Amino acid sequence: MPKPQVNFTQCQFFRQKVLLPHVNLHADLYVHPEILLRMGRNFLFIERELIMLQAYRAHVAERAALGIPPLPLSAKQTGEVIELLKNPPKGEETTLLDLITHRVPAGVDDAAKVKASYLAAVAHGTETCALISREKATELLGTMLGGYNVKPMIDVLGDAEVGAVAAEGLKKTLLVFDFFHDVKELADKGNANAKSVLQSWADAEWFTSRPEVLASQKLTVFKVTGE
Repeated sequence: MPKPQVNFTQCQFFRQKVLLPHVNLHADLYVHPEILLRMGRNFLFIERELIMLQAYRAHVAERAALGIPPLPLSAKQTGEVIELLKNPPKGEETTLLDLITHRVPAGVDDAAKVKASYLAAVAHGTETCALISREKATELLGTMLGGYNVKPMIDVLGDAEVGAVAAEGLKKTLLVFDFFHDVKELADKGNANAKSVLQSWADAEWFTSRPEVLASQKLTVFKVTGE
């Protein structure tokens, strides 16, 4: 039986070219990250994060063909995106930023916890990211609606560099629960950003800053008998 040839130009998701004389690799091939290909004494360990990107692109295309949006990233996928953000492959920068910005559920989802934890580290300056500045990390925290993002923003309200950005995020965040008292305590101690957050909540700017509700809307209602 003739051995299939490897087309190296189709293997962009590998960081290094590898010779696999018994395997024909194609650009649309999905290999599960846990798979280990063994060929005699040669082993190929596939980089799971890059495989995740390819698999998610395939998922997006499959869902688009059905006319439905892709599923959000899981906690595991979010962690893999973060690992890539720490050392972004050339040409994937825009994709990675889009994934971390728009494809992770907000609130208290497990993936949101992973995202908030990393963004908090970048916002606080304990982690550095070539693609996400401290200001950008704080801004992204402010889009997560509430839950795991609240305390990291409160913690930087006194920061000269990102405190004002955190305040803007908190002004649009309602699900703060008992962390309200932390903001109140900072405001009582003279923190200007905390004071501005409390005043914004009192003025309901989270609501008044939104576009006006349309006077009328036409909707289609799908009725299921018996429901």
